[in-house]
Amino acid sequence: MAEVPTYYDGKTSVVELYDAGESANSGTLAVLDPSGNIFNDGECRIYSRSNPSVAWNLQGTVSSGSNCQETVTPGEYNGRWLKFEMDLPAAYSCSTVGGG
Repeated sequence: MAEVPTYYDGKTSVVELYDAGESANSGTLAVLDPSGNIFNDGECRIYSRSNPSVAWNLQGTVSSGSNCQETVTPGEYNGRWLKFEMDLPAAYSCSTVGGG
């Protein structure tokens, strides 16, 4: 979906998804790091909202060392926005194809 180059180390990476509740089954949405593991190297905040003109509602904060993920039930985010904000550590590095 996206690759965050190394020169963004120490910054905040944001991923916004719309209508993430379309599955017939419960599941987990997770942000992956450059190694393909679930991001857990910095704080992660998860927000939702029903309309782009309203403020984001904080769903929860995941501390550094814990997985940046959200369990989603069928229809939970139907017609709603879901946002992940990840604080990239100062030592963040992306060495995948095209990475910095």
